Amino acid sequence: MVVGSNISIFRKGLLLVCLPIGLQLIILIFSLRLQVSSDEASHWALHTKETIATAEESYRLVSETVAQIRGAIITKNPDFTPDLAVAEIKVLPAIDRLQTMVADNPSQAQRAKEFREIAVRVLDRVTEERDLVRSGRSAEAAGLVGTLMAEHGVEQLHETLSGILNEEQQLDHARLERVESVRRQEYWFVGIAVVATVGLAAVVLSWFTRNVAMRLEMLATNARNLANRKPLVAHVAGKDEIAAVDDAFHAAAGRLAEAEATEKQHRAELEMRAARLREVHEPELCQALGLPDAPLWLADGYNDAAIVELADEDAVRAVEPDFRALAGIHRMAVVTAPGKAQDVASRVFVSYVGIDEDPVTGSAHAALAPYWAERLGRSEFTALQASARTGLLHCRLDGDSVRIGGHCRTVIAGQFQL
Repeated sequence: MVVGSNISIFRKGLLLVCLPIGLQLIILIFSLRLQVSSDEASHWALHTKETIATAEESYRLVSETVAQIRGAIITKNPDFTPDLAVAEIKVLPAIDRLQTMVADNPSQAQRAKEFREIAVRVLDRVTEERDLVRSGRSAEAAGLVGTLMAEHGVEQLHETLSGILNEEQQLDHARLERVESVRRQEYWFVGIAVVATVGLAAVVLSWFTRNVAMRLEMLATNARNLANRKPLVAHVAGKDEIAAVDDAFHAAAGRLAEAEATEKQHRAELEMRAARLREVHEPELCQALGLPDAPLWLADGYNDAAIVELADEDAVRAVEPDFRALAGIHRMAVVTAPGKAQDVASRVFVSYVGIDEDPVTGSAHAALAPYWAERLGRSEFTALQASARTGLLHCRLDGDSVRIGGHCRTVIAGQFQL
């Protein structure tokens, strides 16, 4: 059984379209999932960087406020004291954003909470020192600086910040690895998708087209044999359109064989010796036929039949010989060409024996049979003698013999006794 030969061409085409589309849909779904994973990984990688930036900004604002109050204490200049209202507006909202950003991570959320508490204590102590400086008690304010730096101070804030940053950097590293991993998966997936698509196309094409060339060649051979009335080769396997056309060819060949067998039952056949042909040039004969000078094929015997090949059946019908000139030439002039309804068309002129145009001539076809068998590439053909009465003949070259058959009407019957 030939693979794919039982599937119609329409269904094959449908599968050839649907299978790649189905594969592309699967590829699209997985591609979208990978894209979502990639977007999510990129989002969290960016989120980590924003968290680190917010934590560092919060620490910087607190450190600047502490540095300003220390400057005011050292210089004993109240003008250097920080504007705590502005500092609180910047610091506390920044820390609140930090808490929101790490809310999904319990350990980081705890550190952010501690960071805010320490920052609030530091700002409260800065407020106390500022009030001392503004009231002229700079020495007393200087005594609080050590306490600010140690017990409530920037060191604790820095330690908490370090804990936040360390974990965020670890998360950043892991999330960047995740981004790279997803990208590698995308690259691999694209490569696999391309290979899978090409592979599927190759498999489907191989499945559907395997032995198609051989089957089409068998179909073409059967078509040629049917046209040339030759035996058909074996049936093309399968149940698709190719096999259906081949079945129609075999059915037609069967009907033609039956018709030919029936026709043979009502056909008389004459066996004659096949003429031997040789090429000659006889300008006078061509001129008498009203044709330009051309090579002729002379059949020895058979009234010295001289065959002239023309372009087509219309040219054969259009010949208008000079019968008076032909009467002086000892030749049976035969003009012939490929036919329309029949394989061969011809006309025969035998003026030198008193017959300007013979209606149907068996001896002429004993010469035409080997002539056309060589040119048609087959030993059997039909012939039309395009006289006014016309005649249809069936010619078959069989070795050195020619069998000429056709429907005849009995005009005389008799018996010879030897």
